[in-house]
Amino acid sequence: MAVNMMKRFEKSWKLSSKTFAIASILDPRFKMKLVDYYFPLMYPGNSEEKKLEVIEVLKRLYNEYATCYASSAHVYSANISTNDVNMEDSISVGSRGSSSASQSSFTSQSSFTSKRKGLTAFLEESSQHDVIRTDLEQYLSADVHPIKSGSGTIDLNDSSFDVLGWWKFHGPVYPIVALIARDILAIPASSVASESVFSTSGRVVD
Repeated sequence: MAVNMMKRFEKSWKLSSKTFAIASILDPRFKMKLVDYYFPLMYPGNSEEKKLEVIEVLKRLYNEYATCYASSAHVYSANISTNDVNMEDSISVGSRGSSSASQSSFTSQSSFTSKRKGLTAFLEESSQHDVIRTDLEQYLSADVHPIKSGSGTIDLNDSSFDVLGWWKFHGPVYPIVALIARDILAIPASSVASESVFSTSGRVVD
């Protein structure tokens, strides 16, 4: 019977373990710390692989939300090259004068345009090295929310902390992650199998 119970547990855990892990990551008091601590205990030998699986699922979830919810915070890059082209066009249009314009003036304008193109190339090349982080990366890299401590000890069972309230307040800082947290953290955890919840018959032990 114990073996059969373990099989049922492993089946349910395989379906829900990543959701629980992501929920713990979305708790600002812990973030990756619970995963870093518990995964080596739960999966000795392949904890890093399991952790990468959770991160991959979280990234895919983030990309899905970012696609569904168009947010100005997710639009990072400005079209520098287009602006520079338009500025060059305005320069060239402004430099068109009468045929009596002196050759020195034409040379000066050509030199200016050439330098402008050089600046454009420099900006494009240097901007390629700039690292633009998503709000998910910013959230994970920020410090964890301090846990309430009493008598010099950390209280992990502090019921006064409102995690959904925290995300509501910090939503403008992490807009996409806040949407994920709103949906994931609102899922009620249950120890009853989904088949039993919607079953009209009684529980049967074979």
